[in-house]
Amino acid sequence: MEGNILVTGATGAIGRNLVPLLRGKYGKEKVIVGYNSRLPKGTLADGPMVQIDVTNKEKLRKIIIENQVSSIYHLAALLSVAAEKNPILAEKVNIRGLQNVLEIIAEKVKEGNSIKIFWPSSIAVYGKDLPSEDIAEDVTLKPITVYGKGKVKGEKSIIKFCKEHGIDARVIRFPGLNGPGKPGPGTTEYAIEMIQSAAKNQNYLVPLKENTRLPMMDMRDAVRGIMDFMATPKNKIEVGKAYNIAAFSFSPKELFENIKEFNPFFTVEYKPDKLKQKIAGSWPDTIDDSRAREHWEWEPNISLKEMVRNIYESEKSNN
Repeated sequence: MEGNILVTGATGAIGRNLVPLLRGKYGKEKVIVGYNSRLPKGTLADGPMVQIDVTNKEKLRKIIIENQVSSIYHLAALLSVAAEKNPILAEKVNIRGLQNVLEIIAEKVKEGNSIKIFWPSSIAVYGKDLPSEDIAEDVTLKPITVYGKGKVKGEKSIIKFCKEHGIDARVIRFPGLNGPGKPGPGTTEYAIEMIQSAAKNQNYLVPLKENTRLPMMDMRDAVRGIMDFMATPKNKIEVGKAYNIAAFSFSPKELFENIKEFNPFFTVEYKPDKLKQKIAGSWPDTIDDSRAREHWEWEPNISLKEMVRNIYESEKSNN
C-alpha cells in the first residue's frame, strides 16, 4: 500500500491486538504506533512509534504529514467508566480528538491526498427505552452516558465529513470486547477480570447483577473484523455509516457457569457497582448485525467457550 498507517491509542486493548495484524500484513515499518502516556511494550515497540496528543491539532497534523500517513486507525479514547468520571477530559479526547483528525483528513483530501480512517463506535449509543433484543443501527439513539453521547456525536461528525468532504471513513459499533491482558476501565471488562480471577483461584466480586446480559465478542474476532472491513471496496459498503457486529451475549451468571468448566472451585459474589450497573442497564441484550453480514460478509469465528479458554489459559501461563 502507498503511504503509512497511524494507529492512535495503540496501547489500548484494541490497538495491542490490531497492530500485530497490521504489521503482519503491511510490514512493521509501515505501521506507526501512536501513544500518549503509556509507553509501548513488547511487539508494539518493535517498529515505528510516536507520542501523540490528539487534542493538539497542530502537532497531530505535523505527525500525519511528516510520516506520509494514508490510513488512520483512530482508537484514542476514554472508555465508558473513565468518561463518566472525567467528562471534561472525555469531551477533549473523545470528541475534540476525533474532530481534529477529521479536519486534518478533510484538508488533505482538498489537496488531493486521500486518507482513510477507521473509528470504533459502541453499543453505548443505544441507551434506554429501546427494545432489548436485536437492536439494528437505524433506531433512535438515546444514550444516557457521557461515553455514549460522545459516540453519537462522533458518528454524526463522520457522516457530515463524508458528505461534505468525500472522506473514506469506516465505523463499527462494537459490543464488549474480551481478550488476554490488563482490562481497561470500562463496563464489560468485568468479564476479563472474572476469568482472570478464576485462573488465579481468587474469589471475584461481580460489579453487575447476575442476570445483566450484554453483547460481547472475542477481541480476535473484533480486530479481524476491522481488517476485513477496511479492506472492503467502498462501493460495497455505506461509507461513514456505523455497522453493528455481534458474536454472542451473556450475563455474569452465564459467564460464571462457563468458567466453572475450567475451574470447578471458582467462586463469585455479586456486589453491583452503582455506576457500572446504570451503564450496563442502558445497553441492549443483543444487537442485529445483518447489514455487516450482507455488505462485507462479516461473521464471527470464536465462541464464548473458546473466548473463556483463551483468557483463562493466558492468565494461567503468566502466573
